[in-house]
Amino acid sequence: MSATTSAEQLVIAVADTGRGIPPEYLPRIFSRFVKTPGSAESGAGLELAIARRLLEIQAGHLGVQSQV
Repeated sequence: MSATTSAEQLVIAVADTGRGIPPEYLPRIFSRFVKTPGSAESGAGLELAIARRLLEIQAGHLGVQSQV
C-alpha cells in the first residue's frame, strides 16, 4: 500500500500477489453483483460498486490494473 500527493490529489495504491482478474471482467468489476469465477464465495458482489460510488460522491476516482 502506498500514498502520494500531487497538486490537489491524494493517490492511494494497493497491490497484492493474488491470481489477478481476467481481462474480460475488468470493465465490469465495479458493477453491482459482479463476481469473477473462482472468487471468494462470501460477499454479494457489491463491495467495489459501493466503494467506487462513495469516492465519486466526493469527486474521487477508483480504478484497477490487473494481470492474471
